[in-house]
Amino acid sequence: MSVMNCFTNVSDLVRTQAVRINPPEHGDRWGSWSFDEELGVLENQEFVYWIPLDRLTSPVAVMDWTRQLLEKSWVTNEVIGDFARAIKDLRLGGDDNDQS
Repeated sequence: MSVMNCFTNVSDLVRTQAVRINPPEHGDRWGSWSFDEELGVLENQEFVYWIPLDRLTSPVAVMDWTRQLLEKSWVTNEVIGDFARAIKDLRLGGDDNDQS
C-alpha cells in the first residue's frame, strides 16, 4: 500500500466513523492501541510504542504520525485502522466542530 493511499484511507475513515457516544476513558482499547489518560499517551501495547497526545493536535500532525508509523516494520493495515479509530474516538487532530 502506498503512503498516499494510506493517508487517503485514514482520512476517509476518520471522517466517516460514527461519533462515539461515551467519551474515551483510561484503558479504552482499539486493537493493540490503548488510551493511557494518566500519562497522556496513545500506546501500542503489542509493540511497546507510545504517542504523546499533545503531539496529535492538528490534521497535519496526525498525518505525520501516520507516516512515521508506516515506516515501522510491525505496522499493518489493521494497526493503522485501529490507530485511526483511536484518533477519531479521542477527538484528536483538531476540528472539534466537525460532527460528520
